[in-house]
Amino acid sequence: MAGPALLVAKPGDLAAVPGTVLDVVRRRLAALPEDTRALLTAASVAGGAFPLDIVRTACGMDLDRGLDALEPALLAQLVVEDE
Repeated sequence: MAGPALLVAKPGDLAAVPGTVLDVVRRRLAALPEDTRALLTAASVAGGAFPLDIVRTACGMDLDRGLDALEPALLAQLVVEDE
């Protein structure tokens, strides 16, 4: 199972984002579990879209742990599934 491809913001996308919005995102990130933050950090290196299998493997997570780590990010709408 390859897992879903997910999207995160590209670096240039943040240039036009007001500081107050970035503060909200930072607070959302700080409230996430450590595994979720690790997964998002690895995903940010991968680029705008990332395959979950590659990112979770880079974090040393098996599939179940990777999916568990991804769920809070999806619920916080920090990533979305690529359809």
